[in-house]
Amino acid sequence: MRLRTLLLTTQFIAVCAAGFLACSQSSESKLNYKRMVTPSPGVAAKIFGEELLEVDLEKSNIKIFQKRLDVYQAKRREIDERVRKKVFEKLAESKKMTVDEYMAKEMENAKKKTKDEEVARFLKGRVEDPSTAPAHIKDQVKGILHLKKIVASYTAKHPIELHLQRPRAPGIQFNFDGAASWGNKNAPVTLVEYSDFQCPFCQRADDNIVKELKKKFGKSKLRVVFKHFPLSIHKEAKPASMASMCIHEQSQAKFWKYHDIIFQNQRKLGDKDLKSYAKKIGANMKKFEECMSSKKYEQLVQSDFDEGVRIGVNSTPSFFVNSQPILGARPIEEFSELIEEELQRAKKN
Repeated sequence: MRLRTLLLTTQFIAVCAAGFLACSQSSESKLNYKRMVTPSPGVAAKIFGEELLEVDLEKSNIKIFQKRLDVYQAKRREIDERVRKKVFEKLAESKKMTVDEYMAKEMENAKKKTKDEEVARFLKGRVEDPSTAPAHIKDQVKGILHLKKIVASYTAKHPIELHLQRPRAPGIQFNFDGAASWGNKNAPVTLVEYSDFQCPFCQRADDNIVKELKKKFGKSKLRVVFKHFPLSIHKEAKPASMASMCIHEQSQAKFWKYHDIIFQNQRKLGDKDLKSYAKKIGANMKKFEECMSSKKYEQLVQSDFDEGVRIGVNSTPSFFVNSQPILGARPIEEFSELIEEELQRAKKN
């Protein structure tokens, strides 16, 4: 309650300040600055003799870094689009066709060359039931997947020089004490996941991103740390988090089984349901019920939430790859690329 009050108070002050400054520009009310040449690189301001660094602004407010990341991603999307355009131009030229003719032909080829299972995987998490998607939607997806393969194949033979650098966020100090994790604790890359057991986007991200990354990189390269961020709109999320940690104290492996069952049954997370799932995975029920009755892990769940708020998490799912934020359920390619970059960085160091 204190946290919510504080957040509301902060928002109220910000709104009042914004409105006040918009309406009043008198010299008596405005902040007074004098433009100066920076005394050293990275200094944003000097407040009554104390230097404020740009990096400190990003440490205290992840949204500032996110703006830099948004610019990078917009530039990257533009590069990607130009690469695709050039590839199709070159392939069309090699076939003595116009680009439109080449694309139309490949869209037809896609219907034969792209398997239904690939379409189902693509639609999973994007629509509620992939099997009920209309035929024209499935054909469009086949075309998208087929064209992506063509571009990937061409650039595998003719790699593009990429000089644009992804901006790096300041390092973040996470508290991993007592946290549920998967993989080697000394793995060069740690993926920190702030999640809510009742959040449908979290469930989709777990299925389509986290599990796939585990398969691709394995326990020696990737460590996954699960952090609890139960939103107030999801009344059963916090008890589910507490229950999962009661399982965690019995077995790390059982935690992940329990974690999967909870995500698969997001609409059935009452007390009886949580007990039923615990029994299903073979938990010691006496210890589980004692743990739940005592609310043993309420503080740990709250600490995870408070930590998330402190570093700028305000929605789920939110991820950090070695402190580098990926907010929301972004494409798995973005995760893979960032993890590969971090693995290369680890080799150099």
